[in-house]
Amino acid sequence: MPARRVAWMREAEIKHARLAMLAAAGWPFSELWHGPLAGITGLPFELDSTQGRAPAVLNGNIGEAAPVLALALLFASYLECATLDQVHGLTATGKTISAKSGQPVLKTYTPGDLNFDPFNLYTFFGWQAPPMIEASASADPEYRMRWIAFNRKEMETAEIKNGRLAMLGITGFAFQEALWGTPVVDQTPLLFTPISDLIFSGRY
Repeated sequence: MPARRVAWMREAEIKHARLAMLAAAGWPFSELWHGPLAGITGLPFELDSTQGRAPAVLNGNIGEAAPVLALALLFASYLECATLDQVHGLTATGKTISAKSGQPVLKTYTPGDLNFDPFNLYTFFGWQAPPMIEASASADPEYRMRWIAFNRKEMETAEIKNGRLAMLGITGFAFQEALWGTPVVDQTPLLFTPISDLIFSGRY
């Protein structure tokens, strides 16, 4: 398979994985918090038509979320246009100097890289090196780059594995609710109950 084709598929996979991770968290939260939030804000409870289930293609009532879906589509289109060079494998790579730290860094192509990492999660473990690693890295900038690159790759692997799990999970949510007709948070309440309630309620 051509390298550009692989890069395009890898880009698509990581973007779908991130959407799935957001959806896997947002789906049960919408069912748990919609009622309390509607009561606080004085807005109508919109999940009556789906018996408390999140609006979805299989659950129905998805038209109520049309404005939000339209905004999400516009935002996703912007991101796609902004990362077309990555899709086609045209990202500039090579060794350069970091504008933030002044240290040598190795710029590589990373599928799904949107230049948005406010908490520095991708490089967190790379900069939190053990004392012996830090001593070697201080003496050898090349060693530091290899150490950071290794830990970044570990984070990328963790992200795609969690994303693949989330894609399976959100698919399971959709089919569970379509087949049983009840919210997923009611089908498996143990998974969506605060730990404090589990410990002190005596129900589990």
